Amino acid sequence: METRKVFQDTKLDISSFCWSPDGTRIAMTSIDRKLNVYNIETGVQIHSEELNIKGVGVIWDPLDKYLAILKFDNKVDIKRVDNWESVFLKNLLHE
Repeated sequence: METRKVFQDTKLDISSFCWSPDGTRIAMTSIDRKLNVYNIETGVQIHSEELNIKGVGVIWDPLDKYLAILKFDNKVDIKRVDNWESVFLKNLLHE
């Protein structure tokens, strides 16, 4: 019998998601400007925050220390996954 987990902490469509390097967590952004991170095995939400603008991409670094979120306004926000603090914010458009 196959077990499926449903994550329903967002009211609108998911805009991006990715697996952690060790395969135990997923991070997802949604159209309602949320970033959610879950433990896959337990379904427990590890982190949740409201973004100032919709996230359109999310990727974990291979060493499992950072999570990068590409936002709709072409800014990249890099967060530490041990405390979820932003350590880098860069506008990808030339100013």
